[in-house]
Amino acid sequence: MFIYYKHPTIYRMRRKVVKQGKSSLTVSLPTKWIKKNKVNAKDELEATEQGNKLVLTLVKQKIEEKKKTVNIDGMNKSLVRRYLNALCINGVTEITFTYTNSTAYNKHTEKKEPLLPFLQGLVNQIIGISITQQDKTKTTFKILTNAKPEEFEPSLNRAISILIQTSQDIISAIQKDDKEVLDFIINFSEINLNRTIIYAHNILNIYGRETNSQSNNYFLLLNQLEEIGDRHLDIIRLIKKEPPTHKDLIPHYQQITQSMQDFKKLHTHFTNESATKLYGTLENTKKEAKKIKDTEKREKVILIQDQMKEVLQFLIALNNE
Repeated sequence: MFIYYKHPTIYRMRRKVVKQGKSSLTVSLPTKWIKKNKVNAKDELEATEQGNKLVLTLVKQKIEEKKKTVNIDGMNKSLVRRYLNALCINGVTEITFTYTNSTAYNKHTEKKEPLLPFLQGLVNQIIGISITQQDKTKTTFKILTNAKPEEFEPSLNRAISILIQTSQDIISAIQKDDKEVLDFIINFSEINLNRTIIYAHNILNIYGRETNSQSNNYFLLLNQLEEIGDRHLDIIRLIKKEPPTHKDLIPHYQQITQSMQDFKKLHTHFTNESATKLYGTLENTKKEAKKIKDTEKREKVILIQDQMKEVLQFLIALNNE
């Protein structure tokens, strides 16, 4: 027997605990709730302990199909890529690009290049995406929705690790004057970072976190990590454009690397004391960055420091709900 306590949108139900076997205790699920949420045998429930409460959440989610069509005539390659990334992050499950032109402008080579091979290559830049239809007038991408909620935290850690490796590679490239390492970051590391962040975004869109505020803070945190990656690219292009030495950036990038490593530790083992210490470190490194003589370099390094402080803010919020 169970009793309903009716509120405007909440039904509370009382269930009896039944002994089963020698040591097991079981509780049955209400039929109304089962039918409403389409629960089947072998479906998984996530149990969250909150004091004397045990909150059950159905892991299996019905994915809402969201379709979007965008005409990409007049867009350069970079903008087309950003459109695809943004739509994936917003939870669109089917994206169709329409076009009449067979080429797209590449702002880095300053040339028009074939469009269809470029669109086909985008599949390799986002985890869980495939092309379901392509012809001379349109290309349709399908976002696969088989991501699992437990893959979110590893994806977030992987994104932070990629940023750590990127800053270490930039230091190495400056020390050795190695432009090939910089090209590798642009062509592979940055793509890998975007793939990882978009995948984490997709998991958030499908499953969310325990509370809406947690989901929002994780969305904002991921956005800041992507921005930090973009700022690394800006600095790499500046280094490649201006041949003179950039060894003055090395101590600042060493500080950035150390701070990102501290972020990773803080995400895994958070304490308010460690967060306060890291904030002080970021304040000091920003003061040091203001001493960089070159205006463009100085602004870009300071921007990275500010974005790292934003990441710290979201980590603090996530761990102090």
